[in-house]
Amino acid sequence: MIPFARVLDYGNRAPVPGINYRIYSTINSFLFHDVGKSKLYGMADDGGMIGFPNTTAYGTFTLCLSDVQTVLTKNQAGSSFSAVRKNDGTIWFCGTSGSVLGGSARYSQWENHTALFTASGLDPLNVKEINSYNNLKLNVVMNNGDLWCCGKNNVTAKSSFGTGTNNDSFGAFVKVPLSGVVTAHGNCYISGSTLYQTGTNSLYQYGNGTTNGGPGLTQIATDVVDVRTAWQGTYYLSSTGDAYGAGTPFNVSSYGNEFAQGASSSAIPFFKVLSSNVDSIESCMGNMSFHVLNDRMYSTGLNRSSVFGTGGGSNSTTFVAAAPATINTTGGRFVRGNNNGLLLVKDKLYKTGSNFGGGAANSVLTEIPLTFLQ
Repeated sequence: MIPFARVLDYGNRAPVPGINYRIYSTINSFLFHDVGKSKLYGMADDGGMIGFPNTTAYGTFTLCLSDVQTVLTKNQAGSSFSAVRKNDGTIWFCGTSGSVLGGSARYSQWENHTALFTASGLDPLNVKEINSYNNLKLNVVMNNGDLWCCGKNNVTAKSSFGTGTNNDSFGAFVKVPLSGVVTAHGNCYISGSTLYQTGTNSLYQYGNGTTNGGPGLTQIATDVVDVRTAWQGTYYLSSTGDAYGAGTPFNVSSYGNEFAQGASSSAIPFFKVLSSNVDSIESCMGNMSFHVLNDRMYSTGLNRSSVFGTGGGSNSTTFVAAAPATINTTGGRFVRGNNNGLLLVKDKLYKTGSNFGGGAANSVLTEIPLTFLQ
């Protein structure tokens, strides 16, 4: 892999001249935001996941909401929940409501839940991003660096706030005692450039050589610009472009190795470099795989439905490159569903893996023309 200029903070930011689109995902849907026109398009295996009051599959991008200023759910972690802010400052939800209210209920369509924030003293206009973790809890990062959570808060449930307690808080936000937070993913929080983690550590998710976890906050790494939670581990990206990982492979013989450590099923108790000269990282929490982007997209672990885009469906224990080789992914953004992926490079959109609603899987990076835009 050759060095190149990396693009950091590639999620919710002001549009770059000539690049007016953003992509997002849940475990069973994709969202495409036309920032310039404030329009949001979705595809999903269930219409309720993109705000339609039905369970119909939407196999092509369909306009699902207008007047959208920002998609707040920038980087999901094994969740089927989405949140946006409209141009009038109101915040709207769709998908599964478990991370807010508990249980397995869902919002039947896009619903205005601005009052949830104001009731806890949070200014909807100052919400920077929201991360839903495994449909158990919400992490809300504010523009001033404050972090608030609601939902399930219990180490045994693998969902913790970092407040030092195991007290759930459904329908109301609780402030986490950490300042300067720039992003959150699952039980991982970046404050400045320092990575903190909370909750379970039974499989070396903290990467500090122990299996000691708990409901408080533990500092685990510095010089961190992005982080992803895995089912049995943690990945982060350093400012020098190194992708680190720690944890325990799920099942190497049946799922490949999501840490790119070959046939070894041994735990990685301390963070180690998995790949260098990396532009961005992505993981699939539910299907144990990890992806890095530079001039190409590389993947390792479970390759269900040919989501790696390599031309076949074989799992991998090391990083393998997506095809075709002519697609330069420098500066791109790749997001994952459970069995598919979506890649945006400037104004080019590509898909891999299964198709919502059925049909043959895309075994290589396959362009989706932007003809759906209105």
